[in-house]
Amino acid sequence: MTFLFLLNSRIYAQGTPATLDEQNGFLGATFEREWNTFQHLTSLNCSPVEGADVSCYTGSIEGLTLGTTTLQTIQYTFYKNSLAAITVTLKGTKNIAAFCQSLQEVYGPGTHSAEAPTEVEWNGERVHMAYNLVQGETKYEPVLRLVVRSKAQMTRYQAAQLEARRATTQQSLD
Repeated sequence: MTFLFLLNSRIYAQGTPATLDEQNGFLGATFEREWNTFQHLTSLNCSPVEGADVSCYTGSIEGLTLGTTTLQTIQYTFYKNSLAAITVTLKGTKNIAAFCQSLQEVYGPGTHSAEAPTEVEWNGERVHMAYNLVQGETKYEPVLRLVVRSKAQMTRYQAAQLEARRATTQQSLD
């Protein structure tokens, strides 16, 4: 694949994954922040599990930058009306290379996934961030998808889902 070189490039990394925890969010959006404190969001269908209290919105990418990159989309995912995850997509080999370099400068080199060779992740105490490279509309246009998650919000969501499954199982036994 044309863009695999991006995953193997190593640059001098100034940051560490602890920066994720210090920011507790991404691109100025802070986790646990209520959805109604964001401006100019457009509702999206994010296909949550019924009754999961999950909502998704897209926001303007205008003014959102990391280094010199151009973002394609940004999605905010809320659990019980509090920000739980941020997903960013961008396209183009040069754009992605610049973005990956900026990520490494801010958060350190990241860890390559053994299961998915096109995935790199950063694991802070409170925040998890990972990106995956996929082929775009043409084989020469890679797409990067970055997901930044609040570990606390994900733990709450998973606990609620487990409790809902237990309740459903108990009801079927009664």
